[in-house]
Amino acid sequence: MRRKQRVESPIVAMIPPPAKTPDASLSTKSYLE
Repeated sequence: MRRKQRVESPIVAMIPPPAKTPDASLSTKSYLE
C-alpha cells in the first residue's frame, strides 16, 4: 500500500503544476501589459 501511495503522489503532484501554469502565465502577461 505504501508503494501505491508513492506512485500516486508524483502523479497527483504533476497534475497541479500544469493547472497553475496558465494562471501564472496570465498573471505575468497582465503584469507586463
